[in-house]
Amino acid sequence: KSGDTVAPMTVHHNLKGLCDLAVNRSLSLVRPLSVIEALDSDSKILTIGPRTEGEIFNLLAHGFQRRNIAALDLISYSPWIELGDMHEMRFQDNSFDAVILGWVLAYSKTPELAAREIIRVLKPGGIIAL
Repeated sequence: KSGDTVAPMTVHHNLKGLCDLAVNRSLSLVRPLSVIEALDSDSKILTIGPRTEGEIFNLLAHGFQRRNIAALDLISYSPWIELGDMHEMRFQDNSFDAVILGWVLAYSKTPELAAREIIRVLKPGGIIAL
């Protein structure tokens, strides 16, 4: 199924990024989330496309609880990151207070399908960081 929705070279690009544990780019999404009053340490957060634990570490450093953080990516070595496709997520409707997806929509052949899935798993009034 992913072959129908994921842009060419996505996996190749992500394999190169597995060495980037710091993921400094994610700070531009995580830092603002940490000061939004509607979110707190008990907020349920989904990060899409983190590759490594780096984005999860950024969320933890900004006060979010590990038990409330889910991560999804096409490839990862980490047991903290579920393997899956943002175009067809296994999560229940209205599961997350915030969804982070930095730098991933560009790898979709069908971003409208990914957007529908993100909205589906986001709670009403939830926050999307992209």
